[in-house]
Amino acid sequence: KLYLLKVELVTARSLVRSAREIAEMLKSPALDVDLDIVEATLSRRSGDFVATQRLLEKALLTAREHDLAQHEAEILYECGLTAIEQGQGNIARTQLEAAVSLFQKTGGGGLKKAVEKLKALDNSANNR
Repeated sequence: KLYLLKVELVTARSLVRSAREIAEMLKSPALDVDLDIVEATLSRRSGDFVATQRLLEKALLTAREHDLAQHEAEILYECGLTAIEQGQGNIARTQLEAAVSLFQKTGGGGLKKAVEKLKALDNSANNR
């Protein structure tokens, strides 16, 4: 995630590929979902929304299948960001609200960023 934050997308993609090789041996659904989220974020940042959607749908199915609520919240947050970038405000709001709800239930990290993004979306809609 560090390379992703530093916008070093090529390095981040390479690390995700290496991590997937390790993840195959570990058979960890949580790690698989983490990697899907990182890869989806990379795809979104490079403008490949088809790949982003495919990865997020896959991650969401896995997260729900294995009761990974914190991961599900992160996926919904990323879905919201993707919808914002595609100009789909109503979809973004629905996704972000669902993420906020799950973040509240899990008590895990991510609540603040989701609430802030939702407020920014609302402010943007009010200023039109």
